[in-house]
Amino acid sequence: MTASTLLLEALWPLLVFGIPLALFAGIGRSSSPARERAPISRWAWADLYGNVREGLRVSSQHSALSLLVEDTPAPTTPGPGNPPPLDSH
Repeated sequence: MTASTLLLEALWPLLVFGIPLALFAGIGRSSSPARERAPISRWAWADLYGNVREGLRVSSQHSALSLLVEDTPAPTTPGPGNPPPLDSH
């Protein structure tokens, strides 16, 4: 096993998990006002968790699926004033 292969196997969790966590933490941090942001050097685990959680929330609010769900009208129950749709087969 070469040194580069060993290094790659040791660092793949950092690439797979670390980069997305850093991305969502950055999104979450930038979504709060600048005066409320703690410096990154003073972050505790709770700050990291809160920023990642906020980043996920902000990202999911502006996703294509979220916009599609918001544009879809609520289903209605069939009744006398609202007949069921006819099949077009």
